[in-house]
Amino acid sequence: MSRPLDMTLPPDLSRKTGTGPVLSRVPRWRPALPPCNHACPAGEDIQAWLSLAQSGQFEAAWRRLIEVNPLPAVHGRVCYHPCEHACNRAEVDEAVSIHAIERFLGDEALRLGWLPAPPPAPTGKRVLVVGAGPSGLSCAWHLNRLGHSVEIREAGPRPGGMLRFGIPAYRLPRAVLDGEVARMLAAGVQLTLNHKVEDVLAEWREGGFDAVFMAIGAHLAKRVDIPAREAGRILDAVSFLQQASLAQEQGLRPPELGRRVAIYGGGNTAMDAARTARRLGAEEAMIIYRRDRDHMPAHDFEAIEAEEEGITINWLRSIRQFDSDCLEVEVMTLDEQGQPQPTGRFETLEADALILAPRPGGGLERAQERARCALEWRGGAGGREPDDRSAGPVCRRRHGSLRAHRDGGHWPRQEGGAPHRRLAARRALLQAPLLPAGGDRLLAALVPDLGAGERSVGAGTGVAPRF
Repeated sequence: MSRPLDMTLPPDLSRKTGTGPVLSRVPRWRPALPPCNHACPAGEDIQAWLSLAQSGQFEAAWRRLIEVNPLPAVHGRVCYHPCEHACNRAEVDEAVSIHAIERFLGDEALRLGWLPAPPPAPTGKRVLVVGAGPSGLSCAWHLNRLGHSVEIREAGPRPGGMLRFGIPAYRLPRAVLDGEVARMLAAGVQLTLNHKVEDVLAEWREGGFDAVFMAIGAHLAKRVDIPAREAGRILDAVSFLQQASLAQEQGLRPPELGRRVAIYGGGNTAMDAARTARRLGAEEAMIIYRRDRDHMPAHDFEAIEAEEEGITINWLRSIRQFDSDCLEVEVMTLDEQGQPQPTGRFETLEADALILAPRPGGGLERAQERARCALEWRGGAGGREPDDRSAGPVCRRRHGSLRAHRDGGHWPRQEGGAPHRRLAARRALLQAPLLPAGGDRLLAALVPDLGAGERSVGAGTGVAPRF
């Protein structure tokens, strides 16, 4: 057997460079985010707290985690962990179980009663947060950590928003959510329930607040026009999940569905609605979706778990009409672009109730048109940055757009202009009545102008994939 050829060059003894091969190029190292950090929608420093957890410093790891994400026990249950999909350890054997470790740290904090470090000295600034959903809770937490006085006003009877009313209790136990919220209240955040803010400007003036953060949520369901004779048998998934959650927590009567329930949609909300219907006593729950399994917006494991619970999924079907206890559906086919196309063939399915679960939208667009902003920016070819003299208290939100950065912040930009590298001055923020509507990641850019150092924020986005 011939030996493999040795490609190593012999040493050049005529040059005084030592013996053996000599490097001709040196790699240049550059700082970059780990793939898990980069993929995390909450902007967590996963590498840091994971290293602490690996060394057995669980409380220190939890403290590092809540610097960005105030709801680790919640995220450890409902987040779809894109960090693990990006983990390069999977190329060796399997991804690091980041999701499970985050849940473990959150549960340990609730079990052992870990408390965060006390906030710095009060700044004297007061902020009103409208809405106690994930965005509002995250905003209030981080403002409290910066020393500001924060009050949340929530129209509903319980805090949590879509975490409570959009995610079933079998996925997110209410005791876990309540424990996370209780820790925020113990840290100094004020919460007022059953208080619907009708006039934001009036409450801003009467309460003596320096700023207002609009966290109005995403509780509006999209409408689907389906001919039906008995409209009372048709529900939207968002309202259905809210009613089911309230019925379980307050001992109310659950929604009446009948023996057979059909759910129209292929997202995670549709899967949750079908599994909730089964838990409420429906003997048969079936999902109707106009595309196939490869093109559904729901995560594949959601569909697998639904099928394991006895839920039938009718792929490539679109509802034509709902008449009494019968559904007329049309068989669909996919074109080259993956879009469903009608075939002209129809089938009849039996159902006592129909739950519509298209991917829901929120009222953010409408709120952005109506709300005034606390920041003002100027665009143009030169990309000139605003200063204290040019910054005004009000801007037109509709004239700008937002560009996301990897550090978790958003910077204003006008169409055709260069993005600014700095926000408006402190005076502009504190003189304005409203902060821009929606999105806790936008808070990462706003917090520095409230009088403290920069800090990345964005823990309220963990359930975003659900919508």
